[in-house]
Amino acid sequence: MTDHTEEPGDEPQSDDADEPGRVNVQPGGAELKLTGSQVGYTIRDYMAVHHLWAAQRWARMCDEAESKLVADGNNEMNFGHRSLAVAAIMSSVAFLEAFINEFYADAASPGAVTCRTEGLSAAVLAQVARSWADGETPGQPDKVPKVLRLYRHALHCAQAPGFDTGGDPYQSAVLLIQLRNTLVHFVPETHAHDSVHKLETGLRKRFDENRQAIGGVPWYSTRALGSGCARWAYKAAMALVDDWQRCMRLAHDYHEHLDGMDQLP
Repeated sequence: MTDHTEEPGDEPQSDDADEPGRVNVQPGGAELKLTGSQVGYTIRDYMAVHHLWAAQRWARMCDEAESKLVADGNNEMNFGHRSLAVAAIMSSVAFLEAFINEFYADAASPGAVTCRTEGLSAAVLAQVARSWADGETPGQPDKVPKVLRLYRHALHCAQAPGFDTGGDPYQSAVLLIQLRNTLVHFVPETHAHDSVHKLETGLRKRFDENRQAIGGVPWYSTRALGSGCARWAYKAAMALVDDWQRCMRLAHDYHEHLDGMDQLP
């Protein structure tokens, strides 16, 4: 199932007054243009839920790989297993970023699919659209990751309750983004066997470490990057988005798309 097909809340629309020979059909953002004997159409594609589905898949595969390593008594770091954990982290943050980008882009695109913005007034959408066009999120601290500034600014535009920035799900999202950034912009460091990595204090209490009995290595990254971390990553991303949608009072529910996606092996 692709995310550019018909979606809940999107009813086919026809508007012949805009342009002779054009029929705006909006199942997931498609526009059908009829000109004489020629037919053309455009497709508006979405990737956020695809990233989330991938994150869940990587996490499931990571858990299966970890279970086998433990059952086999293999206590050596396994590159395939760790790669699956890293992939889940990457896809989870990709979901966070794509989801809010889709919201802003739809708000700023006249005639585009509107299910992602349904429930907001024209005035709020206009303010969101201006911010998207200007690339600015007024009033949001620069030290806040850009993706979270976008979520926070949308709440401000809608005069909705803000995040509890001192607790979850916000703090877990901050840590998830920091973890992703540390992996993407990796810089090798020398660690003592009993040293504490800068991310360890915040992360260690949030998920179970790799179940392999790997000793003599720092917690980050060998014991941190396992199925517990992979599962926490996508759940942390979902919790942030769920909290944001609740505060925004949006009609759109991405869970419906996720539940309807084909389950590939």
